Amino acid sequence: MFHLQLFRGARVRAGNFAALLSSIGRGGLQFLLIIWLQGIWLPSTATASRLRRWWAGIYMLPLTAGFLIAGPLSGFLSTATVPVRLRTAGDGGGGGLVHSARAAAVDFSYLRSR
Repeated sequence: MFHLQLFRGARVRAGNFAALLSSIGRGGLQFLLIIWLQGIWLPSTATASRLRRWWAGIYMLPLTAGFLIAGPLSGFLSTATVPVRLRTAGDGGGGGLVHSARAAAVDFSYLRSR
């Protein structure tokens, strides 16, 4: 379907590797966020245990909507601008979001009670 020689270039390999690492990080963040919602945050809000999975899914919908909007938009922007700069700005912004989420104040008093 396409020439495999395209993957011999160092820039193509580096770009694919960077995209792989970014996707792994994003997937890991979603996975941990779901676990955090179901196991820590929703129980602290007195949500019924049978509804925790439902509400965790509802709270993840804005993230999914963001991916649905950013996908076509980034495709358009990558043809209109320099893709390397766009990728760097996107990964930098994503890293800033992860850092700000990590710095958010969360009460883990349930750990002290055990």
